[in-house]
Amino acid sequence: MIVSGRASLMAACVLMAGLFLAAVGSVQAQTVTIGVRVDAGPFARLDPFTGKFRGYLVDLCREAVTRAGYTFTERPVTAGQRMQILEGRIDVTPVDQDDTQGPWTLDLLCDPTTLSLKRLDNLARQGSEVLAFSPVVFVANGSFITLKDRKARGPEDRGLADHCPPPGTDGEGDPQFLIAGHVRGTTSETVIRRVAAVDDKDALCIWTAEGHAEAVAALCRGEIDYYFGDLDIIEFYRSHLAESGTNCARIEPPRSVLSYEPYALLVSDNTSGFRPRFFAALYELFSDGTAEQRFSSHFGGASPSTALNLLFRINSVPGLRDN
Repeated sequence: MIVSGRASLMAACVLMAGLFLAAVGSVQAQTVTIGVRVDAGPFARLDPFTGKFRGYLVDLCREAVTRAGYTFTERPVTAGQRMQILEGRIDVTPVDQDDTQGPWTLDLLCDPTTLSLKRLDNLARQGSEVLAFSPVVFVANGSFITLKDRKARGPEDRGLADHCPPPGTDGEGDPQFLIAGHVRGTTSETVIRRVAAVDDKDALCIWTAEGHAEAVAALCRGEIDYYFGDLDIIEFYRSHLAESGTNCARIEPPRSVLSYEPYALLVSDNTSGFRPRFFAALYELFSDGTAEQRFSSHFGGASPSTALNLLFRINSVPGLRDN
């Protein structure tokens, strides 16, 4: 009877251990959905030649998800879809009508999203923890590029922009104006309104693009006079257009830094337990030097700025895997 009791106890222990391992395995086998921005190189973009997602943030997202013990699928995200996500909507409808996979639910937004007090407040006003920002993963700078020898436009160009000041009512006719472009859903329009200097003769019209490549190309063609955005993204698309033979010779380099842009990732609570595991894995990427290595590979070996180098140090959490 004693032997039989021990055998039964051992069998029970083996069974419980098996159930525990099965439960752990089921967590690790869960698949999360990463929404990847299609047009925000060098951070996240869809490579038109390979059809694959590439970028500094894409690498961080994939590796952190894998280290957290999950598998993943990736879905494209446009600027317009990102605006919906920032409003707290994690159920995403594909823009492409030929997308046979249909609507999907976001676990992680892999996109250079600027962490701002307004966006934090918007998430808080939702009254839930559906979406939360990760630790800051990059520090960028916002500014603008413009065209050499630009000239103020006349009334005939008014239809090129979305928002223009009303025509003059002082008897001198429609005032001349310049067109400043930005990408829909970014913080750049706020910067434009704050720093744009216009005199009594020149007014500023706002033109909205659906993507960064579109905005830089419009500036190269002379359809807009300024393009406001994050400098790393601006330079990425300017250099790509130059390599393709597009004439961007009239573009002047940025004159100064206008804004500080801390990037963070948006993570939902769609998959139970994913968010804290992902955050821990993200810190690990900074702690073991992976994040810095990925920066080097996607930025042509350039040295990180003083602020970014400091971020790499701050996010290096000591003893993350210590017992």
